Amino acid sequence: GLACGVPLLVCPGFGDQVVNAEKAEVMGVGKQVPRPDPDAGHEAAAAAQYRADVAERLRCVFSEKAYLAEARECAGRLQRAGGVPRAVAVMLTLAKGGAPPTSTAETEMVIEAKSNSAVGGA
Repeated sequence: GLACGVPLLVCPGFGDQVVNAEKAEVMGVGKQVPRPDPDAGHEAAAAAQYRADVAERLRCVFSEKAYLAEARECAGRLQRAGGVPRAVAVMLTLAKGGAPPTSTAETEMVIEAKSNSAVGGA
């Protein structure tokens, strides 16, 4: 995924997937293929077209160098922001009613505290 600098092909189904697919296109890190909603009796044709659309957009995402460049840039931004460890630290801190950590050092302290409490059984 994006954390590794790999372009995306998003096939949104429900919930936030639709918004995330749109964001991927706006950010230039991937393309989306909306799921079909065929009328009764047209399911086979819709499925065939969907497969063709997925294949075409997949070829596009992995052949156009701009998607790879944007995905790699996004990966760098995610890493500089602290990645998954920072996201976990922020969520844990907020869940306890605290303010989110503002630095990498604070993030590491929250992760260390959580690890110590898990090891100690608290």
